[in-house]
Amino acid sequence: MNNYESIVVTGAAPVCCLGIGSEVFWNNLLEGRSGIHTYEKVADSNSTDAQTSLVPAPVAGYIADFSAKEFVQPRKNIKIMSRDVQLGLAAGALALKQAQGASDKKLSEQLGPERVGIDLGTSFIMSPICDIADACLKGMAIESDGTVESKAASLKKYWGASFMDNLFPLWMLKYLPNMSACHLGIANDLQGPSNTQVLGDTGALAAAIEAIHVIQRNAADAMVVGGVGNFIDDFNWMRYAWIDRTSNAADPEGACRPFDAARDGLAAAEAAGCLVLESESSAKKRGAEPLAKIRAWANCTEGTHKYKISGKAIKNCLKLVMQNAGIQPDDLSHVNANGWGTINEDALEAQAIAEILPNVPVVALKGGIGYAGSGSAAVEMVATVLALKNGVLPPARNYSQPDPACPIPVVHGVPAASDKPFALTLTFDRNGGAAAMVFEKV
Repeated sequence: MNNYESIVVTGAAPVCCLGIGSEVFWNNLLEGRSGIHTYEKVADSNSTDAQTSLVPAPVAGYIADFSAKEFVQPRKNIKIMSRDVQLGLAAGALALKQAQGASDKKLSEQLGPERVGIDLGTSFIMSPICDIADACLKGMAIESDGTVESKAASLKKYWGASFMDNLFPLWMLKYLPNMSACHLGIANDLQGPSNTQVLGDTGALAAAIEAIHVIQRNAADAMVVGGVGNFIDDFNWMRYAWIDRTSNAADPEGACRPFDAARDGLAAAEAAGCLVLESESSAKKRGAEPLAKIRAWANCTEGTHKYKISGKAIKNCLKLVMQNAGIQPDDLSHVNANGWGTINEDALEAQAIAEILPNVPVVALKGGIGYAGSGSAAVEMVATVLALKNGVLPPARNYSQPDPACPIPVVHGVPAASDKPFALTLTFDRNGGAAAMVFEKV
């Protein structure tokens, strides 16, 4: 603990395949539903001529009912927003709306635009193949007689000039990782500190930790934090399939099985989630009702070789966050675990939890929401807050066969009640990073 003023959560919103907004999402979680389904192609939402992008995998957590038109004004701005950016903007807008409360004034109007900032986590944003295909093909056509060899030589010779000349002029603006924060700030007149953590899975929690420090040093009264990720774009999906990370299950809804003995890989997804963090005095001054309080946070890292983590960073992070929180494992209602559904990483995580937080109930959501890097980590932050506030732990989907290598009590089958005052959310990545945060009930 520290002597700084307490920070509370005044807004929370997910945008994922289990729902857009907290109410729908929470109900679907409690009912144990899956947002992971089979489909063969996804329409490119940025295309004006209904182009489609073929995808190589049959399973995904795709948000079928998401429409950027509901969140983006003017609508012409959609042309310069990737799918990731659209999702991040939507999650932030929904969280800000909740934080606004009963007032008819936006949060930036209540606190002053310069007193509200943004900090989001993400990964590199990949361009769909359809956005660069025409430019590539036109480059290959220069001085070519039509043969494969001739086209390859032509492409090598004229790539720079022809490709750039035929590329959409604002192409790069669609795929810069900081564009979610940029558009969210412009649309909501947020003039406070703004940053983007391009850290993959741990980005959402890293962003929240940095935002806490921003508020503590009085550089802002409130910060929109969270993350966004899209791993069902063409390139990411192929990459994860090629390195054998995705599940091969025949049943799409049973594809991802966190901590289950039959788990065989993750299910790619797209997702975004945002929280509004605010100083307790600021929330009280404007009569806002907090959803939860931030108790403690921690992040750690370990050296890795070829993405082979040992679990040391996870253990150190759990030890540190509990030490910072000044609580015991029995004080926790649950741990919202990373739970990718992969064989080795789930075992390492479960063993770390079992050692540091013995007998603490474990919530694992990726069987229903899939894997979306910082996006799914941010959605799990939202779920942790909702579970703590409602005193209910959502069940893990697709958990039926306990694995001796994962000696943890996974909440499954039906929701579980809990009135304990604290909850912990945990995430980590294959590069050796780990981050955790403890929330306190209000």
